Amino acid sequence: PTTLEVINESHLHSHHSAMRAIGGGSGETHFSVKVISSDFHGLNRLSRHRKIYKALSYEFEERGLHALSLQTYTPEEVSTPKES
Repeated sequence: PTTLEVINESHLHSHHSAMRAIGGGSGETHFSVKVISSDFHGLNRLSRHRKIYKALSYEFEERGLHALSLQTYTPEEVSTPKES
């Protein structure tokens, strides 16, 4: 990716049972992630998200990752202002 921003939002969900460390995980389970990548060219939002979820499948299945809030863009989408 050109840009990768990760914000740990786990503390906002500390009351969830998923916050318990699973499989040796740290209890950090909720993240907001912004990815800007040319790999997203020609992909719709769902396909972009599927790519990320596939890359993180081990974290979901074995390490206790529970939730992602995703923002996915191509470099052109962030450099070109949108019309109102």
